[in-house]
Amino acid sequence: MIKLLKTITFALFIILSQIVVSQSDLSIGEWESHQSYQQSSWVAQSDNDLFITTGNALMKINKKEFNEEGLITPQYFSKIEGLSESQIDKMQFDRFNNQLIIIYKSSNIDIVREEGIINIPFIKDNTSIVGSKSVNDIHIANESNCYFACAFGVINMDLKKLEFKYTTFTPTPALTITSDDNDAYLGLDDGLYKIPLNDNNPIDFSRWKVLGLLNGLPTPFTYGCDNVIAYNGEIYAYINSEIYKSSNGIFSKLDIDIPSGYVVQFMSADYENLIIGLRNFNTSRAEIRRINKNGQIDPGGADCINQVVYGIESETGKIWYADGFRGIRYTDGFNYGCNILSFDSPRSNACSQIEVKKDKVFFASGGASDNYAILSNRDGMYILENNKWNNINETKYPEISDSSFLNFVSVAPHPKQNKVFLASYWAGVMSYDLDTEEFEFYDAFTPGVKLQGSVPTDKRARTAYVEFDKDENLWITNFASPQPLVVMTKEGIWYNFNVPGNNNNLARIVIDDNGYIWTTIIGNNGGVLVYDTNGTLADPTDDRSKVFNNSNSELPSPQVNSLALDLNGDVWVGTNQGPVSFECDVFNSNCVGSRRTVLEDGIAAKLLDTEEILAIEIDGANRKWFGTKNGIFVQSPDGEDKIAKYDEDNSPLFSNTVLDLDFDDESGRMYISTNNGIQSIRTETTGAKLTHAPTVFAFPNPVTPDYVGPIAIKGLGRDANVKITDLNGKLVHETTALGGQAIWNGRDYTGRRAASGVYLVFSSSKVSFDTSDEYVTKIMVID
Repeated sequence: MIKLLKTITFALFIILSQIVVSQSDLSIGEWESHQSYQQSSWVAQSDNDLFITTGNALMKINKKEFNEEGLITPQYFSKIEGLSESQIDKMQFDRFNNQLIIIYKSSNIDIVREEGIINIPFIKDNTSIVGSKSVNDIHIANESNCYFACAFGVINMDLKKLEFKYTTFTPTPALTITSDDNDAYLGLDDGLYKIPLNDNNPIDFSRWKVLGLLNGLPTPFTYGCDNVIAYNGEIYAYINSEIYKSSNGIFSKLDIDIPSGYVVQFMSADYENLIIGLRNFNTSRAEIRRINKNGQIDPGGADCINQVVYGIESETGKIWYADGFRGIRYTDGFNYGCNILSFDSPRSNACSQIEVKKDKVFFASGGASDNYAILSNRDGMYILENNKWNNINETKYPEISDSSFLNFVSVAPHPKQNKVFLASYWAGVMSYDLDTEEFEFYDAFTPGVKLQGSVPTDKRARTAYVEFDKDENLWITNFASPQPLVVMTKEGIWYNFNVPGNNNNLARIVIDDNGYIWTTIIGNNGGVLVYDTNGTLADPTDDRSKVFNNSNSELPSPQVNSLALDLNGDVWVGTNQGPVSFECDVFNSNCVGSRRTVLEDGIAAKLLDTEEILAIEIDGANRKWFGTKNGIFVQSPDGEDKIAKYDEDNSPLFSNTVLDLDFDDESGRMYISTNNGIQSIRTETTGAKLTHAPTVFAFPNPVTPDYVGPIAIKGLGRDANVKITDLNGKLVHETTALGGQAIWNGRDYTGRRAASGVYLVFSSSKVSFDTSDEYVTKIMVID
């Protein structure tokens, strides 16, 4: 079944991709990918192009331009540019029909042709298939026959007509498949099978003959075959840690050196030679063997590969490797020196926190699990500025490695200086000067620093979060330490604080308008700690604190994942059973928080009470964005009305698991971290002050006849009333700004497109009860 035909052509995708990269802004409602292109998981090629996937996205390199002029800018494709999903497993290029076959981890299939992308979810959506549906191998025999070796059996597909011919169910998973001029060969856990290509009933698995002693192979049903390929008129099969080669239908062991501990990872034969990839999973090392048409076997790899997944030979003799370690790798010949390509992108797709400061966006790569177990993440921090990426990690800066600074879980740009501070869930806090590129490290060994290990014998200071207050003091949660709440003043003086009860597992921080420090408590008791220093950091005797949990507040659960401060000064708390807002004096005994009641299909329910809230962010209009394990829910400022829902099925969202969100007041972008990568969407809102900006402007302006999208009026006072009139004063449109931006669809009250002419925009925002702020600007419409 063909589910969807994308009407945008593949060639047009290229154009759109280049436009997105070159522009500093997006249209309202448009998405942008910020995927990492620093490693690869599969590679395929046509006669003209090389296709490389990172597992989450795809890039295309023109081989001719690369060979003659060096590497030009690749063309990038993701779910935003029209791919059906964001988890690519493997690919093959069909030269017979000039199309790229993409297999997703979900077993979904995309066929990419010049005229568009065709999605074929036959395997993914087939409810009659029980158990795993994974596609383990693809073999393109000719223009009409493609074989998919799947966990449940074999599928034969006509690639020209895009029709499935038959499905053969096998007793064990089909691992690998190939064919020669006469027969198809299928590898299972219990043997290598074959069937004539002209067999009249291949759907009947009993007609597939298992090969054994008479064919030079081990006893039938006593061996498995997980890699088979046809090359130079012969069949090569990887069986019981040996490679067998057929001659006139009889197999014999190939005299090839496979070092101890290595297994055959792949076999490919795209051009002159058979390339065999060997991998040692214990040492993360790999080697290559090449077999030419004379049967000569040569070792190679040029020390170019570590965690090799797949490799192919190009028509010029280059060997391209998909390697999970680092970089896009190739050798100019079989055993030439290694070349590692690097592209302008974040170091990886991992991201635990996003923070925007003016024209820069900072991303912490992470290093703690959901329940704050220690991971081992050395990806560091990524900085996006002017559409360029700067990766701060130990590969680029050895001092990071020397300080054992890993697991960058949180990032806090300094509010005034051009510095950024990072929390390491392993080794304390680090500051990085963006002007001088100098580092400072603060840990339990640094004199005067109040960071501690979890026990006296453990000096590793696990810091879980960093956040600045309005006085430029840096607040830190020192996870599981005896005094887990820590502050470094702007003068560089350190203090740490005891917290009530056994609540030392402190994580995320938000600081409210009163200067109260809110932190999430991780563990069985859980909840939220609110701490007030009473403005005297050096004197703990006047401090007070309060713990909210599901026994003394409206929190429905002790598991709290996220916190956010909205534009009204209210604190929103995200639990695994929905959000709770605190709009009261938290140290008043009557303050217990509140849960919004909403209508779900006409039935009253608590807001998102079945959702685990992983992240909360506030946009320029004070709307609430909730990141969950089921996508993003956008609610009205009071939380009661649904504005939008973004998930994998109805939007370009890479994954339904949304880890963090951060809003850029200036551009109106919402940056999104998912477990499949980073992306952003241009919202209808921008940040705003109560008064108008020095310049209020509309874009596009002028509005040309071919433009049909929204017209944005930017720089308004917060929630300003906006009236649009013609030059005669006739009202055409009236609306309220979303934060500092209003949207006009270019139509009048009757729904007709506005006629050519100049339109006046009158806006007024409320500064105080009896004071307002006004502005007038113009929009030209050309019809």
